[in-house]
Amino acid sequence: MENASKALIIAGAILLAIIIISLGIMVVNNARSTVGNTSLSKQEIEAFNSTWDAYCGDKKSASDVRSLCSAAISNNAVESSNGSERYVKVSGAGVDIVGSSTSTAVKTTVPPLSNAGSYTISIANYSNGLVSEITITSNNASTTPETPTNP
Repeated sequence: MENASKALIIAGAILLAIIIISLGIMVVNNARSTVGNTSLSKQEIEAFNSTWDAYCGDKKSASDVRSLCSAAISNNAVESSNGSERYVKVSGAGVDIVGSSTSTAVKTTVPPLSNAGSYTISIANYSNGLVSEITITSNNASTTPETPTNP
C-alpha cells in the first residue's frame, strides 16, 4: 500500500512539472511575439513614407502646405495616443509642427499662408527608415523694384 501511494505522489509531481514547463514555454513564446512586432516590415515603412512623399515637390500651393500640416497634426495625435512615437516634424515658412510623447512638447503653429505663393516641400530627415522631418521653403522672393538714382 505504501508503494502505491508513493507512485501516485511521484506521478502527481511529474504532471505538475509538465504543467509548469508548458506554462513557461507559453510565456516565452508570447513575449517573443510581442517584442517581434515592434519592428516594422519594409512594406509598412514604405506605406508610412509614401504618405509624406505625396506632399513633396516644388511649386506647391498653400493648400498643399495646409494639407501637409493637417496630415502631420493628425499623424502626431494618433502616434501619441497609440504610443508608437513615429512623429513627423514639419518646419519652415512659419510652420512649426512637432510631436512628442509628452503633451507639453507638442507644438502646432500654422501661420496664414499666401494663396498666391508657391512652396517647396522636402523630406529633411529619416529616423529608422521612417520620415521624421519635413521642411517647407517659400519660393516667393520679395522683389521690390529698385529705384534708379540720378548721378
